[in-house]
Amino acid sequence: MSLVKLPLIAISTLTYHVSSTPPHQPANTEIVRQTPYERLLSFTTRYTTRVFKTIYWFGAATEMASILARNIDPGLIPGALEGTVKALTTLKDAPITPTFLFGSVLATLGGLLRWQCFRTLGRHFTFILSLRKDHHLVTSGPYAYVRHPSYTGLTMVVLGILIMHGSKDSFLRSSGILLTVPGGRLLALGWMVGMIVVNVGMFRRMRREDRMLKDAFGEEWERWAKRVRYRLIPGVY
Repeated sequence: MSLVKLPLIAISTLTYHVSSTPPHQPANTEIVRQTPYERLLSFTTRYTTRVFKTIYWFGAATEMASILARNIDPGLIPGALEGTVKALTTLKDAPITPTFLFGSVLATLGGLLRWQCFRTLGRHFTFILSLRKDHHLVTSGPYAYVRHPSYTGLTMVVLGILIMHGSKDSFLRSSGILLTVPGGRLLALGWMVGMIVVNVGMFRRMRREDRMLKDAFGEEWERWAKRVRYRLIPGVY
């Protein structure tokens, strides 16, 4: 198992963590009235995001620990950790594959795009639909190319991670860890279902955001929407 995988796993894990962590929280008075579906999604997201991040960090940390266990000098291992290191070395090796590399690059680029959206919107970027005090329409940076680039970035992160860790030759599927950890398969399935629900909700929220901004900024938004026609991918959608 190549040490080259370590930074690739670490970077993709970090991009997922940052992408799923709210950069700002709106005041209650700034939150736009939510539909029942949006209230349900906000409630579940608030309490499940930490769980999903913990699950993913555990899986990524286990793979990185397995890599280190195979490459570290046995003489450097403290006696108290010998059993753990030995158990990690029994997990089946998962080499770097073109599929893994593609997923890693996709997740990293998506994370960078979403982070840039955080920076561009600044205090206006919240996970809960809101109009903040002195809110203004942001049309620069990634928002000069598509209207919802942060969702593009999030989709790239989720797809990249699913490709990295869900492909046939991935560590998650080939090492046997899903059978070793109690409830491993259920945890992995729960994470994947959660990501699907988030992305479905994202498509519904895009339309809601467009309506909110159109109502708030009127002609300014219409001029921007006419110039930036696509929501996620320039020339496609």
